[in-house]
Amino acid sequence: MSIRLKTFSGVVAAFAIALIAPLAVVAPAEAAGSNPYGVGSQSLARPASGGEYIYVASNGTDQYKMGPDWYRQRVSEFCLEKSPRPYDDLCKAPDAGHPLHTIKAAVRLAGPGDVIVVRGGTYSEAVGYGARKGTSSKRITLQAAVGETVTIKGTLILHSPDYWTVRGIQFQYYHPIQKSGQSVVLIAGGTNWRFENNKISGSTGVANMIVRTATVSSKASTAQKKAAAPRNFNIYGNCIIDNRGDDKRGTDHNLYIMSSIYSVNGTIERNFMAGAPRGANIKASASSASKGNDSPRNLKIQYNTLLQGASGVTIGLKARQVNLSKNIIALPLQQQQYDAALKTYSLAAPTANSMKDSYINGYTRIIVEKYKTTKHVYLTRNVKSTFSYTGSISTCSVKPATAGVSAKYGQFAN
Repeated sequence: MSIRLKTFSGVVAAFAIALIAPLAVVAPAEAAGSNPYGVGSQSLARPASGGEYIYVASNGTDQYKMGPDWYRQRVSEFCLEKSPRPYDDLCKAPDAGHPLHTIKAAVRLAGPGDVIVVRGGTYSEAVGYGARKGTSSKRITLQAAVGETVTIKGTLILHSPDYWTVRGIQFQYYHPIQKSGQSVVLIAGGTNWRFENNKISGSTGVANMIVRTATVSSKASTAQKKAAAPRNFNIYGNCIIDNRGDDKRGTDHNLYIMSSIYSVNGTIERNFMAGAPRGANIKASASSASKGNDSPRNLKIQYNTLLQGASGVTIGLKARQVNLSKNIIALPLQQQQYDAALKTYSLAAPTANSMKDSYINGYTRIIVEKYKTTKHVYLTRNVKSTFSYTGSISTCSVKPATAGVSAKYGQFAN
């Protein structure tokens, strides 16, 4: 009897749950941001109706056998189909007993409602090609197995990842795969996606993570541009550190948001970021005046701990409703005269953006705006004082040691 994924979904789901029971406790439902203070997965998402678990392990295989000694890739087209095909029995359901070998194969295979569970190990891959979209009732989840350390040395690039969750994975810059130096993680467009409890480190270029609009034609309509913009996205509880870029000052960041003037309801919350000495921990702006429409709108940046950036946050060009609150912005590296806790870059509508209730340390100025600016970013109740911490940046275990700070500001605040 074939156990091809999706062909006999009830049988496969029951078989998968039985196999994985010794490995992890299945949570009753996926909870966004279940672990706001660390990298990894604390619970296992449950597949939606019609979805299955897709397992990946370093001892798995992406191949199936056809004949005594003839192997083909499991990810060949007929194995990726969601309906019965000839030789269906050769495409084993990738459950806990028959895991795939690569994450990229699992991403190509996953459909609405599926949960990709990656067992501990290091995977040297470029992940994301061929990803399908989830739906409001059938989210696609890519996550580390509960309590296990999963490292991707390479890239994650997702285009229009509607209703995706990526959780609990360590992403590292790896030159043999990522030669351009642009970013380790890139998410273009998409609605209702979540990126949570991951670690990204070591970029040698523009950013550790980039969020931008999906590519559209220069003749695209307003409706098409709106559809291409990231919407209702959440970057939560991550550790994003150590941009090693050596480019022009102000160009190498930890997180770069260029989600477009059509983007809505983006949230950057309870993350730890450190080490962007030639840029900002977070830049919310288009890359240049000629591309000003790539500037973000409706973006909340709150309860983050941002350390060791030349600037903490940069807001630029056509950005509006970029609102900062309850952040720690401290301990700048390589600060120069135009750097600050908040730096603006040719901001067209400064009064449409704000920074309030944040804790600032080490910066010569809280804000640096364009020369001869007459209208200003709205600032209120920001505190400038001393700051120290315990723990380690490299292991993402930093916790404020200054009395009272952790109760009000940063990713540990109440």
